[in-house]
Amino acid sequence: MSRDYNGLTYTIIDATTASVKATNATSAPATPIIESSIEIPLNSGTFYTVTTVAAFGFEFNLSITHITLPDTITTIEHYAFEETEIIQEINISKYCVNIGDSAFENSIKDIKINFASDTTITTFPDSCFRYSINMTTFTIPNSVTTLGNRCFGDCSNLTTLNGGNHVISLGSRCFSNCTALPFPSQLQVEVYPDNCFEDCESFINIVIPNTVTTLENECFANIQSLRSITFGNSVRNISNIAFDDSDNLNTIIWKNATIVASPTPATIFSDQTITDVTYSTVKNSEELSEYPLAKSIYDNSFTGANINWFVPRCFKKNTLITTLCTSSKEEKHVPVQDLKVGDLVKTIHNYGEYRRVSHIKSSQILIPSHSNRIKDRLYVYDTIDFPELCENLIITGAHSILVPQLTELQRNSIMNDYGNIFVTDGNYRLPAYLDERAKMVDGINLANDDKTVDIYHFSLESDDIHTNYGVFANGLLVECATIHDITEE
Repeated sequence: MSRDYNGLTYTIIDATTASVKATNATSAPATPIIESSIEIPLNSGTFYTVTTVAAFGFEFNLSITHITLPDTITTIEHYAFEETEIIQEINISKYCVNIGDSAFENSIKDIKINFASDTTITTFPDSCFRYSINMTTFTIPNSVTTLGNRCFGDCSNLTTLNGGNHVISLGSRCFSNCTALPFPSQLQVEVYPDNCFEDCESFINIVIPNTVTTLENECFANIQSLRSITFGNSVRNISNIAFDDSDNLNTIIWKNATIVASPTPATIFSDQTITDVTYSTVKNSEELSEYPLAKSIYDNSFTGANINWFVPRCFKKNTLITTLCTSSKEEKHVPVQDLKVGDLVKTIHNYGEYRRVSHIKSSQILIPSHSNRIKDRLYVYDTIDFPELCENLIITGAHSILVPQLTELQRNSIMNDYGNIFVTDGNYRLPAYLDERAKMVDGINLANDDKTVDIYHFSLESDDIHTNYGVFANGLLVECATIHDITEE
């Protein structure tokens, strides 16, 4: 049983509730008022709470421009607002917790779908907003954890996706053919499912978040704009067709190369001509067999690619760091590997104050066989050029010594590589690989048959995680790592 009222039709669902829909495509006013409760039939004395927007209820509507759902609405059924011609805005209360498949599919206008800030809805289902080709901006509520298959698929003019920080699950093709959308790195998912970002032609340089463990079939397929991809710490499984037909991808960076369940990288990137490969987490040659990715890079499977070992600002083992002994109140030189959190390290900040160690990490770096002057290898400063050194200092190429002045060549080189000149404690940062006085370290000069070297880095306590300090290593003034450097590896 139904009742028509003010261009809308209310239909009994059960003993206490009713649904609402437009009576026809042109019957409702531009801003209709949906009743919270309505008598059906008229003069019967029986009232029903309006809880549901009916399936196909406003499909193809030609009269409504703005609509606000009352607090009694808890459910929007499938295709409820499909292919609405002129609706520009829909306001949804916090009590609406169920949305059916394709509820807003193929909206014609640049529609604004506003959810209450305190909504508790958790799922946007399959094809929920698909083909809303003129929608430009959308905000995912904090309560939403799941986006269904093709949820935003083919929203080709969607340029801004706000929120989504609590989304932990995506359906297949969730964002496929969102050609104007920047990469949504805020999503906290573990799996990028099949085709989820296929044809997203605004992706250029993307960074996979640390939550992601798995890249499934064609998840980044056919993205001709894609040039580089950085994998987060947790990636372990990559489909051999994850990047199918993304032919212009040429740079790959791994924060962690211990992918144990994937095919070989040569298979993963068979469609691409990879020119640059960078990764950290280096294992020695005995352990490399456990890690297909690391082994393939070690064995130079990327033919013709420039292989870089990504390392932060690191010191070679046994580098002496100037510290303060708390018991004797005297300075002493401590091997970097023996530093402990809480130790006081001498800085030049505020004319020589001491700051406590906040973080310490270690890893290994491979000694490359080539002679390219890159940042991701070791360099040595010797006592001949730097008489203040108590012994030769070996640091990574990205690690900077601190100097009062830069030469024109050094300044130009830094600007070319970094786009800016950086200062720590009033001194310029001069990366070792750009300092002509720093000599490249090769395996011949090291007593290490494995071609690996233990390296260490540390940060000092600071209210700003991006601040670093000038410290003394073997007597030379150098920078230490920031808290951000270490905690975000």
